[in-house]
Amino acid sequence: MGVSCGPSHTAPPSSANTAKKPAAQATAVKTGLTGHAVCRSMTTCWSAGLCHATDARCGSDPNTPCQCQALTDADCVGAAPCLLWGRCVARAGRCAYPAKTDDTCRKPAPHGAFLPTPCALRGECSVLKGACAALGADACRQSKECQNEGKCALAKGGRCVADDAGCRASRACSRNGECSEEGGRCVATSDADCRASAVCKEEQRCARSRFQDVCVNPAYASKNCGADHIDCYLSGRCSKGPDGSCTATAESCKASTGCRTNAECGVRDGRCVVDSDASCRASQGCDSLGHCTFGDGRCVVAKDADCEGTNACTKYGLCTAYKGHCVRGREAERCSKPMGTKRWNQCRRKGRCAIVDGVCAPSTDAHCQKSDLCRSEGRCHVLWGRCAATSDADCKGSMACTEGGRCVARAGQCGK
Repeated sequence: MGVSCGPSHTAPPSSANTAKKPAAQATAVKTGLTGHAVCRSMTTCWSAGLCHATDARCGSDPNTPCQCQALTDADCVGAAPCLLWGRCVARAGRCAYPAKTDDTCRKPAPHGAFLPTPCALRGECSVLKGACAALGADACRQSKECQNEGKCALAKGGRCVADDAGCRASRACSRNGECSEEGGRCVATSDADCRASAVCKEEQRCARSRFQDVCVNPAYASKNCGADHIDCYLSGRCSKGPDGSCTATAESCKASTGCRTNAECGVRDGRCVVDSDASCRASQGCDSLGHCTFGDGRCVVAKDADCEGTNACTKYGLCTAYKGHCVRGREAERCSKPMGTKRWNQCRRKGRCAIVDGVCAPSTDAHCQKSDLCRSEGRCHVLWGRCAATSDADCKGSMACTEGGRCVARAGQCGK
């Protein structure tokens, strides 16, 4: 199953609704890209790991909608879901949490109680093909994403998606006016839904935009393409074109959010696009994930120098360029080498001494027990791919307890 790709947000899995041309299809028509190149040019490639087209005819056949998916684990390993939340394996077209037992999906994350488990957050409470998945509609209905985003229905591949009933009952509806399902997500489809929402009362966003399925201020919901328009701010489309639609100019692209975040600083056919190495190097994608070199209509990781000095390298040890992503080298001993500007050793500091799915991570309790995290924070056992405090005994033997009074294991950390 694929998911529709949008230019400025991560889109959940697609439904059978194909009446509306997908954003990726419009992108393909304007850029001339085809097949997987369409998906690799979208922001959702690095933000969600959706880097492969579900149909190779995407972009070349006008009757084939472009839908993007995470096809291989490599799509996920170098993308934000893996780096930030541990969703590092590709399953059912998206990045999922790797797991061997159901307990892994249901236990709290070791890096803080503030981050819900896959089960609580996404309804993924059971293991399916080596990853956490939703195996029942009840699991979806009890998840936070059901409450917040209307993802209350079980779909093929063990994932929860939005439906009309879930959207109508969710916070997305009451808060943002996004009360109808389209493409597997909740969207705003009427002015009435916008007027009944919290964003209308608090922010005067009381009308549905004809450019995006969101609620906006009525003053620029349809005709105004000026600086207050959401497409102008996000995508640089600030001028009215001959057909009445909003289009981009060189100046508006350089001032847009898309230029700063995704290097979309050039203009082509009225749309902001990536067009140079300089734009890539100045973007947040370069600083964070090493997407610093222009190629194939997008920013890519082309050499090890792109990875060195990035957050992906200094924080996660992803310092080697491989197939367009920053990854760990294959030699496990590289996890023990000093890295980054502070030259810290992640094996000694955090117990990440082995290569696991292409990144440095603890593979045994011994790795954690020899680390600084065990002595200082009581994180002495492997849990969910990281070192965590799994018992009060872990905490009581650490500095967290003797010096800070944090002697009780809670959600993988020592607390009071």
